[in-house]
Amino acid sequence: MVFARSNKANELVAHYLELFEQLGDIKPKLVFGEHAFFFQGVMFALIWDGVLYVRVDATSRAKHVSLGLKPFVYVNREGRGTAMPYFQVPVSALDDADEMSAWARPAIAAALAASTKRKPSAAKTTTTQERKPRAKTQPAAKKAAVTKKSKVPVSRARPTRSIRGRTAKTAARRG
Repeated sequence: MVFARSNKANELVAHYLELFEQLGDIKPKLVFGEHAFFFQGVMFALIWDGVLYVRVDATSRAKHVSLGLKPFVYVNREGRGTAMPYFQVPVSALDDADEMSAWARPAIAAALAASTKRKPSAAKTTTTQERKPRAKTQPAAKKAAVTKKSKVPVSRARPTRSIRGRTAKTAARRG
C-alpha cells in the first residue's frame, strides 16, 4: 500500500482497493501528492481532495454528464483551471463493489485506449541493421575550416603568444 500524509487517506485507498478487487491487479501510487490507481501501468482513477474520479472517453463522458457528475479540473498556481479526462463517480458506487466495477471497467478501457494512442508505432522504429551507415568523410564546411599548415580546425588552433602573454593580434593593436 502507498502511504500518504494521513491515516484517513490510507483508509480511503484501502476502501477503494477493496471495491476494485474484482477488476484484477490494481496498484495505488502517489501522483503529485495525491493517490491514483493503476491497471497494467496505466492510471484510470485518482483521489483528489477526498473525491474519487475515473478516466472517461467520448462514450463514457456522456453518461457522467447526463447524471450531473463533475469533471476533474486541475487549478495551477496562477489560478487557471484545466479540465482533465476524469469525472466523479456517483455516491451510490462508493460503497458497492458491483456498481463500482460498472464505473471502473469503462474507465480502465478509456485509459488503456488513450495509452496506446501515445505510443510510437512499430513501423517508424528501425533496427540498427536497417539504418544507413554514416559517411566517413568530413562535411564541406569542416574541410574549409582546416588550415593548410597545421591540418587542425581553426576553432581548435591555439593562438601564438608573445613573451608578455599577449596574442599577436593584441600586441599589434596595442603597439
